[in-house]
Amino acid sequence: GLGDVYKRQVPVVGADVSADGLYTVHFPADAYSRAKRAFVLPPAQFPVSGGSLQAAACPMYGTVRTTGDAADVTLSPLCGVVRIPLAGDAHIASVRVEDRSGGAVSGLFPFDPATPEIVRNGNFGNLPWVVLDCAGTGGGVRPAASGTEFCVAVPAGDYASGLSVRVTDCAHRSATWDIPGPCAVAAGGVKTLAPLNYAPGEDLLFAEHFDNCVWGCDYAAVSYTHLRAHETVLDL
Repeated sequence: GLGDVYKRQVPVVGADVSADGLYTVHFPADAYSRAKRAFVLPPAQFPVSGGSLQAAACPMYGTVRTTGDAADVTLSPLCGVVRIPLAGDAHIASVRVEDRSGGAVSGLFPFDPATPEIVRNGNFGNLPWVVLDCAGTGGGVRPAASGTEFCVAVPAGDYASGLSVRVTDCAHRSATWDIPGPCAVAAGGVKTLAPLNYAPGEDLLFAEHFDNCVWGCDYAAVSYTHLRAHETVLDL
């Protein structure tokens, strides 16, 4: 499950007293818009220590009823993880995962607490991809000789047409793999892909896909700013 890739945290939160003792919890709180009744899944994710994922990439939901002053609540994840074993002689700058059918992977996702699930294609303007930004301060991540696992969170669902994985490195090279469908990703589950060997084509001189995207969001008003640029690829 997500225990291997999502850093476990046991937060203590304060809340106003509920008249009937029923409390609803969205975690992390700033990933959920009560006005829109939707979760924000950012198109840029960043790995943290130990290969785990940041909380914003894996939002969770739960309810608890209590008659006392305190209670423990069990949170259920709304996303799953695509685990990508990658080998190769390069410093990896980014790993991009895309739904080959164009379905939503990042953006604003309506949430139905009765299910409880997020609705993948319920908002115009969502993006069919998400990027794991591994560049750090510019040095990237160098895979181990035996390979390194890169983990990317995506909304739970059946990606019937499969996934596309694009890797870029700090030397402006890139490689793309098409992962055939169906590719089911369960909430709280981990979908491990077959090992990939990163070996950009020798005729590729320069690739700039802008996968280390710049993205801004006003969580309070839930307004978005996407800064996009064209792709540049030079082949011999």
